[in-house]
Amino acid sequence: MSHPTRRLPGAQLPSTHFDGHKNIDGAGADALAALLNERATITKENVHIYVDVASGDDDAGDGSAAFPLKTIAAALAAMPDVIAHDSVIHVDGGQETLTSSLIIDKHILYGKRLVIDGGDDWTDTGEGVLTATGSSVSSLTVAGGLATSADDHAGYFVKVLTGPAAGDIRLVHKNTTTVLTPSKNFSADPGVGATFQVVRPTNGITDDGSWYDIEVEPSGAGFVTFNRMYFSASSLYFYQDAGRLEFAACVFNGGDVFVSTADIMQSSLSLFDTSGTALASSSSNPGLGVVAGDFYITGCNAFKSFGMVFKGQLNLIDVRWIKLNYGFRALETVSMYGCAGTQSGGGIDTASGYATTTFESAASGVGLLVAEGSNVHIKSAEIANTASHAIEVDNSRLWITSNLASAGGSIVGAGIYAHNNATVDIKSGVTPTISGTVGEVSFEGSHQIAAWSDVVATPYAYAGTRVGKRGVENATKNVMHISPNGAARIQAFSEEEITLNTGSTTKSSTGTFPASAFNCAVAARITEGITTASSCTLGDGSTADCFGTFGSMALNTTLKGAPASDASIDQSGANVVVTTNVNPGAGKIRVAMSWEELVAPQA
Repeated sequence: MSHPTRRLPGAQLPSTHFDGHKNIDGAGADALAALLNERATITKENVHIYVDVASGDDDAGDGSAAFPLKTIAAALAAMPDVIAHDSVIHVDGGQETLTSSLIIDKHILYGKRLVIDGGDDWTDTGEGVLTATGSSVSSLTVAGGLATSADDHAGYFVKVLTGPAAGDIRLVHKNTTTVLTPSKNFSADPGVGATFQVVRPTNGITDDGSWYDIEVEPSGAGFVTFNRMYFSASSLYFYQDAGRLEFAACVFNGGDVFVSTADIMQSSLSLFDTSGTALASSSSNPGLGVVAGDFYITGCNAFKSFGMVFKGQLNLIDVRWIKLNYGFRALETVSMYGCAGTQSGGGIDTASGYATTTFESAASGVGLLVAEGSNVHIKSAEIANTASHAIEVDNSRLWITSNLASAGGSIVGAGIYAHNNATVDIKSGVTPTISGTVGEVSFEGSHQIAAWSDVVATPYAYAGTRVGKRGVENATKNVMHISPNGAARIQAFSEEEITLNTGSTTKSSTGTFPASAFNCAVAARITEGITTASSCTLGDGSTADCFGTFGSMALNTTLKGAPASDASIDQSGANVVVTTNVNPGAGKIRVAMSWEELVAPQA
């Protein structure tokens, strides 16, 4: 068998930055140098090796299109050791039945891919060719019946055959009996009369009923990419020795799937066209559909969903960085255990042109479980139809910064159930609208808050667990002390700039001290010099100067103070009132208000 490779002499071996991305030092460098000096081959152009699981021959075949091999393992053995160019193993003839573990241990350079591709060969899932009676860029309707039941097609793919969107392949986000929603919008409105099919890849991998691993163990910083592949094995274990694993237009329809110790595990935003010499990306939304079995990802640096649909549970354990976006949907519980963070570009979000990121769990329990010290950031998502709480936060931190909403169906429990020293922060943005049968927030299983407006107004705490709002437009509140029965002392703060009223000697702040506030104090700075008036005081509406008097009307003059008569005064919802001796000609004052509150025991 002949492939475009070349052997590197020792003099050409780089000592560091071998793959242009990661340093290779110490024992790793020595091992790589030995590998290359003694036996390794390296690609000098794109390599294509062909497999036909039905008619190929590992002994007589040479891996060409005319004389394909029979197994993916034989193709991997024929592939050069170092992948310096995008290279493809083409799989045809149906699904290969594994009878032993499949080991992928190439060195893939940064920015390059080793693609295992099932080709542009799709199998109808049983509905046949359908004709749209209605359509939009984000839906296809078949009035006479699209499916027997809701979500029969979720996790498979829709392929548009005719009409303005012909050729589009999209992951199915959801379906009713008459309407199908793609994970990514179609390239154009398919139009009434467009024909389409619900499909899955034809070629892929299965097993003989035994447990086999797919050991993805590449060195380097490139990806092993499964492209247009169908997995129906009884169980699959992708063991990765810090490798990078990617799925594009793949479907899992078998037992549980385990991915362990990866650097990165992701679905792809692009479907890869392998028909030419060079690897090309298409505009289709390939994603990953898991239509049966649960999915476990453990010990990975990053998990990135660029379009995924899970019908079983998704369990993320000790994953350092998470991104759920681009039409993500889970029909059963998503659990995050010990996941360090989803911020800094990650998090749970919804992108323009894609279906809304959605969590459900009608059959089993909560929609999203955040547990064991996880730190999760929700930017925009929906929760629908759960058999328990929409979100449970257990000894972890949840950030909500934009839009978290209910999306129909019953939530049997609370909108958010926070317990065991959990913290939930609602930052600047849209107040959540999720609500369950026992209220919008539940603490420690028995204490409910009926309305998010209450949470926004005053943080709540019980037995070490805290829920409240923080943000630049609203008072920032910190729970300082919490009793075993939920009583809390809260320290709070807000800030605003007051533009003086040139037609009056007084001007009030927009913000007020809560009726329960005590230890109230004010600090202020003149941010635009006050003209015409010669004196200016800050008070509470009853006493004009209870917070103090400015010593000058000049720019940047400051003041700070509390009511001199009683620093513990209850301000009873008072504003900060600016009073000048005459109507001012101009002026602005930035006022910072500080106070404390007490929350009564919860039990």
